[in-house]
Amino acid sequence: MFATAVFPGQPWAFWTGVALYGLGNGPCVGYCYDLVNRMTVATEEGMSIVMFGLNFGASLVPYLTTVIWDYTSSGPGVLIWVTLLSMFIPMPLLVAAAMVGKVD
Repeated sequence: MFATAVFPGQPWAFWTGVALYGLGNGPCVGYCYDLVNRMTVATEEGMSIVMFGLNFGASLVPYLTTVIWDYTSSGPGVLIWVTLLSMFIPMPLLVAAAMVGKVD
């Protein structure tokens, strides 16, 4: 996605970005869910927090994308940047989940 954002008019950047996004980020939600299950104690409260985060993110990201699109002059280019950011945001959240849910 970074190549698509940096070279917006290049077909090779678009197709490379789409292919790498599909292969690399497609299973990201499943990996994150599994990693949280392995790093923390599985409780009803913990799973409800994870499910809340997944559902909240699935609703909030499209909403914020359209708000940014409407109120800025970036137009459709905002889709690429939001997608790029959504690939990197789960990383610190997983580290935070590991710190909070450490089992001694």
